[in-house]
Amino acid sequence: MTVAIVLSSALAALVLAIALVLPAINSPTVPFGVRVPARRAEDPTVVRQTRIYRWRVLLSGIVAIGVCLAIYGVTGETLLLPLSVLVLVGAWYGCFFLANREIRAAKAAGGWYEGAHQVIAVDTELRTDPPRFPWLWLAPGGR
Repeated sequence: MTVAIVLSSALAALVLAIALVLPAINSPTVPFGVRVPARRAEDPTVVRQTRIYRWRVLLSGIVAIGVCLAIYGVTGETLLLPLSVLVLVGAWYGCFFLANREIRAAKAAGGWYEGAHQVIAVDTELRTDPPRFPWLWLAPGGR
């Protein structure tokens, strides 16, 4: 029983920590999955949505863990403890979606890419010079 509590708490803390550092890990030109020009990476909308996202994730994590601990206190079922991790992942997705939507709206309203020349680079070497299959891998192994 104590092992289940410790493991569920550790897993919830890990998921919460990953969710909180996610904006710092991502590229500054792709905040919350929205491509923005480099000059707009520190736009007030992006900075505000990052701060709001972190607060939402932190509060939803505290609420999810608190509710699941209360349910555990009432029922005594250790199988319900990992439910907090699932609720936290769902809240994480919701917070990410809200930040994504707000940044996309600001990008569209502000015309962030107007006058910018966009280029795509693609490596086509796999199609023009595909690697040869290593036929020796099919040979039976020896002793």
